[in-house]
Amino acid sequence: MHSIAKLDDAFVVSVKFAQTMKLFVTGTSKGEVKLWGNGPDCQCLGVLNSGAWDNRLVLSQIDAVLRQMRLKEI
Repeated sequence: MHSIAKLDDAFVVSVKFAQTMKLFVTGTSKGEVKLWGNGPDCQCLGVLNSGAWDNRLVLSQIDAVLRQMRLKEI
């Protein structure tokens, strides 16, 4: 007997790149707004409009971008 995986019924309907913070923002058909890192693994940094929202990964991403900008200035 084969098991059928339940597919998520939410679809990405919008993708934007936040140049200043170097991260992607996606919106789904169910209203979720997710932030994604722009690294090779494109890690999900969190879901803005969720009860489990934790800004630590986003702040870490912003801190890394600021450090890179400072190094370029030197």
